Parts: sequence; structure tokens; C-alpha cells
Amino acid sequence: MNIHGAMGHIGIAGPIQGTSAQRTPQREQIGKDTSFQRMLQHELTRTEDVQFSHHAKVRMQERGMVMSADMMNKMQQAVKQAEDKGSRQSLIIVDNQAFIVNVKSRTVITALDQASQQNHVFTQIDSAILMK
Repeated sequence: MNIHGAMGHIGIAGPIQGTSAQRTPQREQIGKDTSFQRMLQHELTRTEDVQFSHHAKVRMQERGMVMSADMMNKMQQAVKQAEDKGSRQSLIIVDNQAFIVNVKSRTVITALDQASQQNHVFTQIDSAILMK
């Protein structure tokens, strides 16, 4: 079959090849650990971790605050609870230390030790969680 037109001559040189021959290498890839699968797994596990913003890290350092493994577990539980309730911005108090957390990004925005909490007004939060 030939088609003539303004663009010139277009013709089909031979029979159209099926796509099954082209897909064979892709089918062999199924079940293998690809970089996409590793990246996806990393993203899925990463979302469970609570991150600390630069500002929060600086405040913790200035105030001599230390985050133990037990405190971090409590923080992650609290963020999960806030997330389950649909919170966006939460005040989380763990062992007398206060943290403002952006729940969606799982990021601690700022941190206050017990002395800094005195006479402090917390604004722009929609939930508070006390973890003991």
C-alpha cells in the first residue's frame, strides 16, 4: 500500500511486527528487584519517619533538648494518631517537651523545653496530643 501526498511518498515495507517479541525482556523483569521498586519501598518506609526541620533542630540544640529512642517512638505514635484524626498542625507533648508538628509532612516545625513552655500561647494548631 502506498500513500502519495504533499509530504512525499509513504509506504509500508513489510508486515507489521507483533509486540509480544518486544515485551519478552520486560516480562523477565517482573519479580526482579528494580530501582523503581527500591525507590517506592524507600518512599513507603520513609513516610513513617518523623523529620525535624532545621529550625526545630536549632531550637532543640539551643535548649539542650535530647530525643531518646523512646521519645521518638512516642512522637511517631502521636503523629500517627493525629494523622488518623485528620489533623494538619498538632502540638505534641512528650515527656514535658513540646513540639509543633506538620502532620501531613510528618515534620517537627519547632520544639520547646519545659522552661520555654511557661506563659507560651500555641497558635495555628488544630490538635494537641499528650504522650506520657
